Amino acid sequence: MTDWGVHRFSGVSDVVCALQRNPGVSLALVIVALFSNAGLLLVEEAVRGPLSLFLFAPVILAGLAFGFFWGITAALVCSLAISPWLFPAEPGVQAVSWVDWAIRTTWFCVVGGLVGILAGNARDMAGQINRMRGVDPSTGLPDFDGARKHIEVLLSSTSGDTAGDDVHVTQIRVTNFEQLKTLCGIRRTEEIMHQLRERVRAALPADSYVSRSEADLFTVVNSGEMTPSATEQFKRLQEISEAPFELDDMLVFTDLVAGMASGPRSGVSAEQLLSNANEQVTRRLRQRTMADGHGMTYVDAGPANLKLLGEVGRAIEDGEIRVVYQPALNLHTREFVHLEALARWNHPTRGLVPPSKFIPLIEQADVVHQFTRWMFQEVVARVAEWAAHGNALTVSINLSPRNLMDRTLLLEIPPLLEKQGVKRDCLGLEISEHVIMSLKGPQLERMRELKNLGVRCAVDNFVGNRVPLTHLRTLPVDTIKLDVARLCDESGRLKDPETMRIVVRMAHDLGLDVIASGVENEVQLKEFVALGCDVLQGFLIARPLEADKVEDTLRSAGGIADRPMFAGIGAAGGAGT
Repeated sequence: MTDWGVHRFSGVSDVVCALQRNPGVSLALVIVALFSNAGLLLVEEAVRGPLSLFLFAPVILAGLAFGFFWGITAALVCSLAISPWLFPAEPGVQAVSWVDWAIRTTWFCVVGGLVGILAGNARDMAGQINRMRGVDPSTGLPDFDGARKHIEVLLSSTSGDTAGDDVHVTQIRVTNFEQLKTLCGIRRTEEIMHQLRERVRAALPADSYVSRSEADLFTVVNSGEMTPSATEQFKRLQEISEAPFELDDMLVFTDLVAGMASGPRSGVSAEQLLSNANEQVTRRLRQRTMADGHGMTYVDAGPANLKLLGEVGRAIEDGEIRVVYQPALNLHTREFVHLEALARWNHPTRGLVPPSKFIPLIEQADVVHQFTRWMFQEVVARVAEWAAHGNALTVSINLSPRNLMDRTLLLEIPPLLEKQGVKRDCLGLEISEHVIMSLKGPQLERMRELKNLGVRCAVDNFVGNRVPLTHLRTLPVDTIKLDVARLCDESGRLKDPETMRIVVRMAHDLGLDVIASGVENEVQLKEFVALGCDVLQGFLIARPLEADKVEDTLRSAGGIADRPMFAGIGAAGGAGT
């Protein structure tokens, strides 16, 4: 087939594939065509015969969209529409000839069947042509071969201003793709992947080539001076990973791992660039911990973990899952007055199940609502018990994105506090920075109602790259929790101390408390004390405690604050100057 013939056939096959990929639209077109012709048939007999030729339109459409069987079915329906039964002879009018009707019916069926057969052949040939030109016929998107051929074209182009430009190949793997299919279904997961591809295209230069090389893998090809650096590309992809997709009443996150390879237009092949980029992806996957705090945590969605997810309800009832409390030290008063509630699971056969293994599973399933309600009940009951002993404590609970979509969960909090006789400022809610920006009308309004009632609200995992500080003025929060691990380098020093000083100063100007969360060594402690943080939390300060150990630890807070590592820290917090 000549190039001209390929392009001509390709246009026809694209129409066929478009009709077959959208059966609902195709059926609507067939029905509209049928009803449109119905009006044409209600005319006098003299013009009815010629106008009946318009009935070939729904027959052809049905054959193109649904194949041989439905082409024949549409033909029979159309032939019935002009049958002598529907249009009996009238006085002075010649009756419709049965022979003429039979001939028309035969032609309807021949056309419908023939178009259906040709459409099937066109679809098959379109698949072969698309595979030759690197396009997935099921989605219409470029595939792996398409990406490889595009790279080969760029590498062979050595004319003009592009001769000296490197070719950059980035591969992006959706690490939780199988989990998304399990939780959302194949069709909804494909919708997410389509939206994700559009987000990737929007975040990169307009001339970027984006293909879906595998079910869970995108390949991006760039060249030229406008190509972002690897660091900048990864930053943009991280922002995409932290932005949720909304499906019905559920927020879903994609977890992305990317690798990039670059090479000059001479001396490197497309296979080498693709292989090097894939190797970077594999290496980054090996280096990642099970919970790195970015986007959606990568977990194995295999049968073992799905079984573990199904055991959560029973584990709560049997007391296998318990709540522990990590204290936070107030530098102004040198007291433990704030606790964070954390879940721990002692499985009867698996032993201690790490939170990084079961919390992400819970957060992406409907059981998260049952789990969070149980956490609220346990925490509020424990706070009431401590208050009866004269210890006024504030305990915070982490909310998952799906909790914020629950229309009743947040409304249940005030009655629960009232029932237990607990003051509303004794309960705190923590929402991750990457989630709080996605709050919309109803969720944001419920958060404001709780804040107005006195419930404390904090932005967790705060690093300042998702929520502008000026925006915090409009959010119903009173605390920000700085993510120490992400803000510090390997030595424990702040990566950008000047910016963080501005962040803390502006937060205080807005009337917000600042907690340094995740302090694990003395270098980090000195860094965040020097910033002027109000509260410190982390393993260096105190590890999570069983509920019956909390009150004893509270009494020893003064001794902890008198450790040598706190020397030089003024009684009012901050460096003693």
